Amino acid sequence: MQELKILIKEIYDEQKGRYGYCHIKDELVIRGYKNNHKKVQRLMKEQGLKSMVRMNNYRSYKGNAGKTAPNIFIVILRQKNQMKNG
Repeated sequence: MQELKILIKEIYDEQKGRYGYCHIKDELVIRGYKNNHKKVQRLMKEQGLKSMVRMNNYRSYKGNAGKTAPNIFIVILRQKNQMKNG
């Protein structure tokens, strides 16, 4: 248990706090330690290790929002009237 805590702290520090419990669990499997993700999460919580959450950049581009569609109803009415008249 103590050895696992040390390994988790090592991996966390190697990755500069970017890895969460899932990545750390995968790294432990690569190093030959098979553990449940819930156990890794609990041990990280006990040590106060939290991964960095990267924020998305603000994008103000709205694309085609707000553009009006062409009024095709008038075109359809004209076509029907043409067929009746001649």
